Amino acid sequence: MLPSPHLPVHPARLSKRDKRVLLLLAVLASACSPAATGSQLGSLELGLTTEAGGVAYRLSHANFTLEGPEKRAFSAEDEDQLELTLPSGGYRLTLADGFALVRKDDLLGPPVGARLVSQNPAPVLISAGQTTRTTLRFELDQGDSVALGTGVLEVGISIGAGDAGQSGDAACALGLRINEVDYEQASSDDAEFIELLNPGTCTAPLEGVSLELVNGSDGKVYSRYALGEVAKQLAPGGRLVLADAKVLETLPATVPRALLNGSGLQNGPDGLRLLRADITIDALAYEDVVAGSSEGKAAPADDGEQALSRCPDGFDTGESSLDVSLTTPTPGAPNACL
Repeated sequence: MLPSPHLPVHPARLSKRDKRVLLLLAVLASACSPAATGSQLGSLELGLTTEAGGVAYRLSHANFTLEGPEKRAFSAEDEDQLELTLPSGGYRLTLADGFALVRKDDLLGPPVGARLVSQNPAPVLISAGQTTRTTLRFELDQGDSVALGTGVLEVGISIGAGDAGQSGDAACALGLRINEVDYEQASSDDAEFIELLNPGTCTAPLEGVSLELVNGSDGKVYSRYALGEVAKQLAPGGRLVLADAKVLETLPATVPRALLNGSGLQNGPDGLRLLRADITIDALAYEDVVAGSSEGKAAPADDGEQALSRCPDGFDTGESSLDVSLTTPTPGAPNACL
């Protein structure tokens, strides 16, 4: 995981009291060309500029790596848009340290004060004939709100922790992921666990964040956990585990933990959803789609020896059947992905 890059702050323009979160929505457009229909090639279109609130922005000095069915490295200095042709499949897009966010009307001036707070690498799914969006979030020291802009790269500002008076960055909680689940063991089902991960580059506050377990037959919540009662916050790369007692005993000392209640995890088809207030942050259904607790097709069934794991850690394209694999259980540690 890359460290959070810190860019220079211009004191005349920026205020610590008025932090906002800049959302850079990079549009990843994937479509088969007529010549490549049989080979499942797609095109990735990455926009680097936008206009919002009367201000035009550009991501400059940007170096990217893309890892998946193919590995690519590419950079952007003063381009407004980049295009690549790629085989379809799941990728990880990494923005390297050293980038700059600048105003297009002041290219020789100082960069806009910002730091990357979203997941990096970010998951990208290239699918023939479809368009996927991934989000790079930057925290800005900037006074005025800017409405959602237009263009390939959309810019928006939302209230951050600096204004809300909360510890940590409230926006970081939106990046939390249900990272690994083991609901079935070969004999007594006494080693069940759920692992949550903060794949972002900023600390995620857990106050107001809850995990709900959902019955697949009627859609009702059969168990609920208030994560703020387990830990106040989760550091970048940090894991939190809810588990049976024998699993909790094996966890590293630094991993926040809590005991699963008496009912534990039901065998599927069932689902889990992670919420902050009434907003669903993440969802995972296994064995079959569960209303209100699914992202695309369901994750596979646990065979009793393995666990449902995001591969790589935190990977989330919004399609559980692609994001989740059966692997050796590793509660509190990186997933055992091949």
